[in-house]
Amino acid sequence: MAFCSNEIQKIYLDLDRIIIMLVKTIYIKRRHNHART
Repeated sequence: MAFCSNEIQKIYLDLDRIIIMLVKTIYIKRRHNHART
């Protein structure tokens, strides 16, 4: 069980990082578009 939860925790950490990156890129793109308009 401990091993399984550890693996899941690792996956969630990776997902968190990916989501943060995606949100940042989308936010920057949105700001850029707003600045241009």
